Amino acid sequence: MRLRTHSTTPSLVALLALLLGAASGWSGCAEEFEIPDGPFYRYGYALVHAGSIASQANAMVRTPEGKLVTVGFTESAGTVSGQDMLLARFLPDGELDASFGSAGLAVFDFGSGTEPGEEAHDFATALALLPDGGLVVAGYTERPATGERLAFISRHLADGSLDTSFDGSAGTFFQPGVLLLDLSERASEGTYAGEPSELHALAYHEEDGVSLVYAAGYATADTNASGTPSRELAVVKVTLEGDLVDGDAVTELPEFGEGGLRTVHVQEVNGAQSDDEAFALVLQPTGGASAPRVVAGGRSVLGGASDSLVVALDASGTVEETWLHDFGGNDDVRALALQPATQNGMPPAVLLGGTAQPVGDSGDLLVARLEPSLDALDESFANDGFRTLDFAGENDEGRALAVDAAGRILLAGTRQQESGITDMVVYRMTPEGTEPQMLWRRFAGASDLGRAVLADGHGNIFIAGAAHEGGLDAVGIARIIP
Repeated sequence: MRLRTHSTTPSLVALLALLLGAASGWSGCAEEFEIPDGPFYRYGYALVHAGSIASQANAMVRTPEGKLVTVGFTESAGTVSGQDMLLARFLPDGELDASFGSAGLAVFDFGSGTEPGEEAHDFATALALLPDGGLVVAGYTERPATGERLAFISRHLADGSLDTSFDGSAGTFFQPGVLLLDLSERASEGTYAGEPSELHALAYHEEDGVSLVYAAGYATADTNASGTPSRELAVVKVTLEGDLVDGDAVTELPEFGEGGLRTVHVQEVNGAQSDDEAFALVLQPTGGASAPRVVAGGRSVLGGASDSLVVALDASGTVEETWLHDFGGNDDVRALALQPATQNGMPPAVLLGGTAQPVGDSGDLLVARLEPSLDALDESFANDGFRTLDFAGENDEGRALAVDAAGRILLAGTRQQESGITDMVVYRMTPEGTEPQMLWRRFAGASDLGRAVLADGHGNIFIAGAAHEGGLDAVGIARIIP
């Protein structure tokens, strides 16, 4: 693996003027604070071209100093490396942070060869901030030459470089700091080694004095009636030293699942098994106990139909609850968030965001709230426990959720216009899912994607994703001051 360096300077940060007004769809203000001049204060957003073809952010965190870190991928023409993992850190004013990586960017290639066809395609999908300022990333890497698709977890120091102390017994380390996990081999006892396995969500936790992460995705682990492999929702538990919580390497904690991995199969009809995947993960506190409830959200696909799925596990990987719901067609859960409880002694409520697509219709943004038991929709929320948001009757999708300091819900994603162009959007609504207000509609790009959203303690909202601008896809990041 190599860390690519870039000579990126502020002149390479593509800044396109998005003026206040109806043409922009901007309903906030970007000029309130007396902070040194920067992209957020000149335009409201910044675009970063890290590769010559495409770059995209899939997840984002905010540091206590107000810096924003995004993770995703980048791709350049004329190389054999395919897509590479991209970390970027921004100062509070939207400029790239020169103290991070190389001029604010850190690009990682997990094993590219020297000839076409030997490349690895590395997709980072999840990001967690550690108490010391370090980072943990999860995703997956594809090897076209061998047909393998492996999950990965990497640990980084605060400056973006790999943390070489992450080098334990959890699996194959591409090099210290990067753990490659063949979840399919582990889940199928070798039968489906190298078959697709991915991680899409990540959460940090300290449990009985052990610092660790939970990561969720899927593994290829069984065969359905047609004789083809099926996918099982997968959750893995790994310490920050790089050991699976398997009962042996980590003696302080009970074994999680089998050897640190728990897979869950949800549906089976006439010998046909569902394909079950997780895209989101939260840790729900449980009344003062050190170990939280592990809640994964995603989808279960059977017979061509996709249903929203939430699975709750305890600290040992035992399934406590499985919630499967059909919102009337093809739907899924792409984001989870915790909402503070309104009654003493109750755990935080679990919100879910995603897409609901009625049969024969286009997709709509979806937000819902579950009962504390996680076995049913909370019918006091919005309309019978959920609400959908439709723009122009085209395909829209929800991808990210957050709750601001006032308890209001932020739902971000992508909307499609009749022309086929897509816009990044973010909606804010009351804690009960009412009075939705669109705060952001688009970058200046021809097509935008919304992938992450968060809020600070002052009411500022930050969104990240991608913008297609000038024939290229760039990392897009914006600040909204409602």
